[in-house]
Amino acid sequence: VFDNTCYNGSGNQSYTVTNLHINKGDMIYHEVDCGTNNTGAEIYWKPVITYTEIEQEFDPTRKEYEKTDAYTNSNGLQGHDGWYFMYKDSKGAYIDMTWTDNKFKGIGGESVNEHFIVPGYDTPTVVGWKAPYTGTVTLTAQDNTVYRDGPNPTGENVICLLYTSDAAD
Repeated sequence: VFDNTCYNGSGNQSYTVTNLHINKGDMIYHEVDCGTNNTGAEIYWKPVITYTEIEQEFDPTRKEYEKTDAYTNSNGLQGHDGWYFMYKDSKGAYIDMTWTDNKFKGIGGESVNEHFIVPGYDTPTVVGWKAPYTGTVTLTAQDNTVYRDGPNPTGENVICLLYTSDAAD
């Protein structure tokens, strides 16, 4: 989605991914990795996921849903409404964050609150959504902007990725 060209507030980036087919159980990941530099790496990134349910080949009653509440999970439950808050360990495995001080936090300093994804030092932070149905998905950013906030104006080493993974992976 963007890389180290994203500056504090002035380097807003937009994205729209349309007609992405997903199967029930697939994950859509929003990953922020600041590498070895975590100075001010707060990334405002509220994903919006609009999907059309197609459990069967053709179903005239299929429904369209919009998921915009990735960071408003105030109950601290992993998987609530399909959202998961994770970090990657040194082997690349996803580890669920825990609910502490009204935010999801990992053990390396990374966290997710209602405003920002904050990656830890050399530890990618991930917000994931698990598809409850097979269907077609459109992905955008809330208000069509993604930006970095913090004291380091160069945004060096910060990379944000958007990708999907088959449930079988």
